[in-house]
Amino acid sequence: MKKRIPTMPAFVFGLVFSSVSALAQAGPDVTFTMQFDNYLFYVDDTGDSTKNATIQSRMPALPADFIFAFKKEVIIADLVRIGESRVTGTYLSQGIVVAASSAMQPVPGRPIADFPRNRMHQFVIEVLTPEGAQVGALFGVQMGAGGPPPGVPRGAGIWAITGGSGAYVGVHGQATNVQQTNARLTSFREDPAFRRVNGGGEQRLEVHLTGLVVPEVTDAYHSDFTRVSAERPARANETLILAVRAAWPASPYLEAGKTFSDNPLQRVAIPIMATVGETAAEIVNQVGWPGTRDRYRLDVRVPGGIAPGVADLKVSGAYIPGAVFRIPMQ
Repeated sequence: MKKRIPTMPAFVFGLVFSSVSALAQAGPDVTFTMQFDNYLFYVDDTGDSTKNATIQSRMPALPADFIFAFKKEVIIADLVRIGESRVTGTYLSQGIVVAASSAMQPVPGRPIADFPRNRMHQFVIEVLTPEGAQVGALFGVQMGAGGPPPGVPRGAGIWAITGGSGAYVGVHGQATNVQQTNARLTSFREDPAFRRVNGGGEQRLEVHLTGLVVPEVTDAYHSDFTRVSAERPARANETLILAVRAAWPASPYLEAGKTFSDNPLQRVAIPIMATVGETAAEIVNQVGWPGTRDRYRLDVRVPGGIAPGVADLKVSGAYIPGAVFRIPMQ
């Protein structure tokens, strides 16, 4: 028998929708960091594809290969962290060295242009859970070197994020390089199968995204669907039912124009995390709420040790933190 979740009583269902009607607008901007390890630039320094990936040891490209324009490049790196969360995934880009010069006199081998960047790449950042399950991907254009774009307080270079997939559908934004160490430039001749053995640099991007529907807890209920309130506060180790507004992918796939079903229930298909205070809370259940398409039911077990009073409850999805929801605690 398939596990079923009782449909929200009509009077409660109305309360949820009336409380979030003003929230059906575009989500706010979010900012977070992405950490990469074994970050490696591969440069086509021969033009002979038969020599590619033939040498297992380190094979640095000559410095001259980065002076002259239009050299082909590929960057590969391991995504290891988003914010404070461990993840897996890959950064992959391809493009060319630009190496422009704005000098008054022509500089041989370098295009004359007022362009403060040294390279231009298309990129994809594929995000996976630590167990290897897909979360989503970000796509865009990288322009290396130079200062950050206007409006960004720190960093170097520009990553223009033009779209996403999975949990990041509909996003756009930008990123900058806020930390890079041990950057390594190597030849196409070095076998990328040994990238982690030979090692590369580390890089940290600060990412600014908009277009996301940031998770928002709209109501919290006890197991009998009575609302958590000052008269009936939450208790340690109690399992609460949360109504959450979000735009999370689910499995089975939710078709366009359809609503979540109650048979089968459609499970949220990305990592969900919750905290009460600063303490992680166990997610017991995470499904699309039947009869809706942008509301979700999370059953969350309140951790022990939360002080009586009012506690901050936060839900995050796909490693994107949600808005704070305050609940009274006994």
